[in-house]
Amino acid sequence: MSNLYVTQTVNGDLQPVKVNGESSALEIAQDEVKVKSLEVDGISRVPTPTSNEHIANKKYVDDNAGGGSFSSFTLTGDSGSDQTIEDGNTVDIEGGTGIDTTVGATDKVSIALASGAALANLSGGSGTTFLKKDGTWATPTDTNTTYTAGDFITLTGTDFDVDVKDEDNMASNSATHLCTQQSIKAYVDSQAHYTGVAYSSTVIKVYPTAFCVNDDYARSPNMIEDDTTDTLGFRVGHSNEEAYAFVPIPAGYSATHVQVHASASTSLAANCRSYNYQTGATVNLEAFALNTNQDITDVNGDSLDLVIKYMGVSAATIVYGATVTIAAN
Repeated sequence: MSNLYVTQTVNGDLQPVKVNGESSALEIAQDEVKVKSLEVDGISRVPTPTSNEHIANKKYVDDNAGGGSFSSFTLTGDSGSDQTIEDGNTVDIEGGTGIDTTVGATDKVSIALASGAALANLSGGSGTTFLKKDGTWATPTDTNTTYTAGDFITLTGTDFDVDVKDEDNMASNSATHLCTQQSIKAYVDSQAHYTGVAYSSTVIKVYPTAFCVNDDYARSPNMIEDDTTDTLGFRVGHSNEEAYAFVPIPAGYSATHVQVHASASTSLAANCRSYNYQTGATVNLEAFALNTNQDITDVNGDSLDLVIKYMGVSAATIVYGATVTIAAN
């Protein structure tokens, strides 16, 4: 830049300044300098500006307008000690047990339950609310407050309990409790239909096809009687024949009553026995009349099964089936 020479006397009015004898864009008064257009190679030894009209150099701007001069801030929470975050520190948002945090591509942090995480250690302290079965919110007053949904979900203090039934025979017959997979399978397996036999939780139905005749008269098969209009059943071929029905008793149950349904109510025409399917051993129990619901000596299905014997007292009698009442042990 050319040297600057003032060629006119300053007398309090703005005077043009000439550079090397030529007019310039600079005017100088006694206490004022005006620049219409100015090109500066460098500014040094400039005092710290204190007013909007003061000039500043690059160093002052760099020192005070960012560029690594972040100071700090305080990180706080519901518990724990406050932390001072300095320039260059990284803030880690930690999820904790069962909670995942994910940093996204758009300056976001997502907080969610971890995959497969269970709700556990729910706080029961004052101010914490819980959603009740009726859809309303409840606020406990202390950690011993208990909330029950139905009969199997209980929230007590910090414990969340779901009660289940592990009953192979489902004897409690609950309308509100859950049951284990193992007990469901065991119960379903025990309800399978055997030949001529069907099960419920209280009754075993014994159909005519479940009876087999013995060889006292002839080795004849079980004969289905269909001569009577709109009636089916079975009958023996001769009064010397007898017939047996083998009835498995589910584990966890005992047979308590037996009734043989027939076209006649002949006395002492039926008999029941306990049966060991592994050895064939039987033990005689009670004898009773047809069409009588007989209270028998209990046959425990955990170790034994039941045999119903029809005495075959008359070849004219039609047997329609039998009912075995069972009860949980």
